[in-house]
Amino acid sequence: MRQEKECYSYNLDSLLYQGVEYADKHPFLEDEWILPANSTFSPPKPLTDANKELLRYDTVPDSWEVIKNPNYLEEMKTLRKMAYRENTDDLFMKILRLKLEGREEEVEVLKEKVKLLVKEIKELYPYD
Repeated sequence: MRQEKECYSYNLDSLLYQGVEYADKHPFLEDEWILPANSTFSPPKPLTDANKELLRYDTVPDSWEVIKNPNYLEEMKTLRKMAYRENTDDLFMKILRLKLEGREEEVEVLKEKVKLLVKEIKELYPYD
């Protein structure tokens, strides 16, 4: 027989979902499990948009509620900024070098590439 059972942990202060844990089988009581602290056997509800929503545990009915992520906007801005830095900064520097060298055809090709990257990044990290 399986010696552990899946349960779901939450932060003691915020009651926000933290992840899956495992309860150990009770050594003396059959069909009983030792639930880790700040955990429940009640499975969380699925999220429709993992970036915009969070799960918060409600202790009285022993269930999860979906709430809006209050940090969504700042998180998306930060992720988008990092994506720009990682994917376009080098291209902008290359464009500047090519402009200084008078290689306008190559500049135009790179500009189009940057436009496509920016569009993809905005789609990946929307917040407008």
